[in-house]
Amino acid sequence: MKWGKVDFRQLEKLQERINRMYEFDREKFCRDCAHELAVILYKKVVERTDVGDYEEISYIKKDGSVLVYNAEKQGGELRKSWTIKSVEKQGDVYICEVINPKEYASYYEYGHRQEPGRFVPQIGKKLKNAWVEGKFILTISEKEIQSMAPGYLEMKLKTKLEDMVNGK
Repeated sequence: MKWGKVDFRQLEKLQERINRMYEFDREKFCRDCAHELAVILYKKVVERTDVGDYEEISYIKKDGSVLVYNAEKQGGELRKSWTIKSVEKQGDVYICEVINPKEYASYYEYGHRQEPGRFVPQIGKKLKNAWVEGKFILTISEKEIQSMAPGYLEMKLKTKLEDMVNGK
């Protein structure tokens, strides 16, 4: 009785692909995903950061002299200051921070107190409210990332596994 011919090349190729899956660099994959999510967060935060509108303001002081403010000032320093730190692994967690080192960034984010009635020459107005509400741009952006991250990571992992199985 003859059993016929069997071509094992396809099975050998499958075996090679399965072996490649064991060599998969999970550490690099997780670091890359953490960095990609930080980049998405960075873009959202930068887009939400307002740029100051500075026009030349002049006013007459009590002694009759004229004081001019912001003639050469341009906005955008807060927006330009956002940065992404490198990915760190702490236990089983990968952390990549998006920060703004400007000293007034936390006031912009969370709000701040001010003295009502005080005249601010830079804006040419008296302050009216005791509290300025924060913009919560980082807080809002973080919540958006947290809600989209599981689906994003699932898609990245699925694509990576498909690539490994298909020999890419």
